Amino acid sequence: MKKPQYKFESEVHLGLLVIIFILLFLNFAVNYTVYLTRSHLRVQTVAALHNAAVTAARTIEGSTIGAPTVDQMSQLKRDLKLTSIALLPLRPVSDDSEARDQWLATVSAKLRAGEGEKMARRLLDLELHTIGEGDRGEFYYLYSLAGMRGNRLLALSQQASVLGYLEEASNNILYVSILATLVVAGIYVLLLRYIFAPFRRIQRKAIKAGRSVENDEDGVRAVVDDYEKIIDELRAKERELLKLNEAIRRKADSLEQFNQYILSSTDSGVITLDNTGRVLSVNTAAEKILGIVSTGHLGADYYLLLAPCERLTELISACLKDQNPRAYTEYETHSGSGDRLYLGVTVSAVTNEIDLPVGWSLLINDLTEVRRLRDELETQNRLAALGEMSGGLAHQLRNSLGAIVGFSRLIGKRMEKSGLDRATLESLDQEAHEAEMLIERFLVFVRPLHPDATAISVQELLAEVVASRRARVDSAVEINIMGSIGGTIQADALLLKQALGNIIDNAVDACVDQSGSVTIKLEESAGHQVVRIIDTGCGIPPENLEMIFTPFFSSRPSGNGLGLPLAAKIIDLHGGHLSVTSEVGQGTEFTVRLPIEAASTKNQDQLIKTGKIPLG
Repeated sequence: MKKPQYKFESEVHLGLLVIIFILLFLNFAVNYTVYLTRSHLRVQTVAALHNAAVTAARTIEGSTIGAPTVDQMSQLKRDLKLTSIALLPLRPVSDDSEARDQWLATVSAKLRAGEGEKMARRLLDLELHTIGEGDRGEFYYLYSLAGMRGNRLLALSQQASVLGYLEEASNNILYVSILATLVVAGIYVLLLRYIFAPFRRIQRKAIKAGRSVENDEDGVRAVVDDYEKIIDELRAKERELLKLNEAIRRKADSLEQFNQYILSSTDSGVITLDNTGRVLSVNTAAEKILGIVSTGHLGADYYLLLAPCERLTELISACLKDQNPRAYTEYETHSGSGDRLYLGVTVSAVTNEIDLPVGWSLLINDLTEVRRLRDELETQNRLAALGEMSGGLAHQLRNSLGAIVGFSRLIGKRMEKSGLDRATLESLDQEAHEAEMLIERFLVFVRPLHPDATAISVQELLAEVVASRRARVDSAVEINIMGSIGGTIQADALLLKQALGNIIDNAVDACVDQSGSVTIKLEESAGHQVVRIIDTGCGIPPENLEMIFTPFFSSRPSGNGLGLPLAAKIIDLHGGHLSVTSEVGQGTEFTVRLPIEAASTKNQDQLIKTGKIPLG
């Protein structure tokens, strides 16, 4: 069913006309009510004055003394409750002005002083048996006396304040009604103008804006219809916006959650700061790398969180000061637990869509293990290069030493025949022999090793090594074994025995002058058998700690510097790892980690290719 179309302008016209009609009706009703009341009071006043006139006429006609005296008239006024009463001559019949003036003069003399002339003029025009209004609500009545005493007029007056008020009010109400009607008509015109003007202005603007507003005879209806269309369109747009907003919110939540997953899953530490240096976020990797806890520090100054990492705080302070990012740089610092760290740090400025800085981000990578592996690789590369170079040199030196020994023996025989002292020559032979032994050891170090892997027990192997060292040690150094490890590993017993023996010899030598002890701890960890060789000796200075696996480096005059490098080579050959920690005056700890599963030939070949096992 089609919705009925209402004419808004017509409805407004009709509504205003109805209001005007109601106002006019109320005005008419008030006037009519006043008119009826006034007519009723007028009839009552006429009747009262007529009855009083009849009573007065009878009294006057019944008087035996002729014209009534003043006292008699006053008594009648009091008895009949009149304002005034007087006997007047008949009014002139003709319109002769002289006769009228004479009558007015005669009547004025008989009426109240000061009001006689005015009242006389009113009585001249007043019809008989009707009332006329005087001043202050006083009404007059003329009664004709036709009797034995001649024709005369009896004039009576009575106070009727209500009737006088209504007589005066009826005129005022009439004037006010006329004025109100004109005012209402003017308001009607103005209301129509001001009511419809905004709608017509909106209609013009809508048409100017490209809206298809129907410009029919009822412009307001057209504007309202277009407004309803706009509301419907806005509601449809609102629903679309709500759907888009929900989709965007879900996508933002999903992206935010995904970003959180990325930050919590990455191995790199990420710390974000605002422009003032307050901490916005810290991922789990950053807490783990730096040894810090971000709980309670979000929103706080970066220094409170990163105080233990001195180099890092200096870097951030410099960035905040000059407002410049920092490219990738490697730093050495300390963690929250005091451990030494090697970090790769990049500081980037975070900008918004108009390239204004809104904060800073720190990308942190833990290079401690990479640094260690790098150092090991450099050491192995140096060893490989040294092995390639020195292998041939050692052979040449051994040949030269062989020639020296041969000539020395020849000279010795000649000196013996000549009866000369051979003591100096024997010293030369001894020095040549020691040099040849040193070269032989060096060749053993640089020569490729081919382990013959069998199932061996590391604990039993260590027991043999310790027993052998105890028999050879002439000092008070104690060697103790603590803990136990079961099972076997695949390894070359002879080579591994030599490696462990070299490390134990180094520990014993460190304790000789300190009257210390050597403790060997056995344990298993993450698929490895671990041997910790701990001494209470003099310790190794930090500047020498990274050089102990370099060939020919030794802090003892009697050392040749090949024992520990050869031990590291043998352990690497078995897929293991040798590390060391030391503190001067406290002692040194060597840690040997050997895999329970044997290193395959393929792994050994790979070790040889990468240079971790020198070829010689």
